[in-house]
Amino acid sequence: MRICRFDDAQGFLEQTREWLLKDELSNSTMLSVVRLLIQDEHPFDTPSYLASVENEGQIVGCAVYAPPDPLILSDMPAEAVPLLAADMATAYANLPAVTGKATEVDSFAEHWAQQTATPSVSRIHWRWYVLERVRSPLRAVPGALRLASSSDLELVRKWARQFAREIGTSVDVVAFFERRIESDSLYIWDDGAPRSIVAVSGVTPNSIRISGVFTAPELRRKGYASATVASVSRLMLDAGHKFCLLFTEASDPSANRLYRNIGYRPIFDKFSIILSD
Repeated sequence: MRICRFDDAQGFLEQTREWLLKDELSNSTMLSVVRLLIQDEHPFDTPSYLASVENEGQIVGCAVYAPPDPLILSDMPAEAVPLLAADMATAYANLPAVTGKATEVDSFAEHWAQQTATPSVSRIHWRWYVLERVRSPLRAVPGALRLASSSDLELVRKWARQFAREIGTSVDVVAFFERRIESDSLYIWDDGAPRSIVAVSGVTPNSIRISGVFTAPELRRKGYASATVASVSRLMLDAGHKFCLLFTEASDPSANRLYRNIGYRPIFDKFSIILSD
């Protein structure tokens, strides 16, 4: 078994695309990140790390690290993980986080600590959902969906900062929402004033990801988030995407109930292990 590094995203995708698409939904984050890396302008720092794991000439796993995002691990044999940890330690002194299925991320965190003498900080449990047909929200909500525009920037930035504080992320949510406005992929529920916000990103050949779902605390429990997610999801399916994906913390009963009520069904759990503060 060996680690095969790639110097560029295009070369990586050419070699791994067929393997990754065999489990497109599980590998959706990796596929979408690589798609962005291929573009001339992307939101990531350099250098990135792109690698496949091969056994007797066959791909059995992949890993992608596009700073400042976490290292993404696909499913892979147990014996591949320590090889990846050792290889990455030759290129990076520290990593912010690793994300993937429980077996892979737990093993990587353990071997990364052995390589770098830096124990992991915390572990987050994510539940992933898929949608193929929207079930309308349980109650009608006044207003309608619209694209966010530059005139919404001040409010969007305010909500982005609130969102980041609530979920405790190190991701630059303000910059993420700003990019979504520029690419016409940020949506607002408006009933005379903005009430809820939802982003779309993470495009793969057959899926798109719903993310950044946020309603200001004083506007919650009025059905705005449900209406926004349902409407955006229907719009994406009508646009030709076969699946909508999203994920939320498994311990959040409100969010999990909201998505199930719209028609999302759980497909797998993933985990993020924070490796450095």
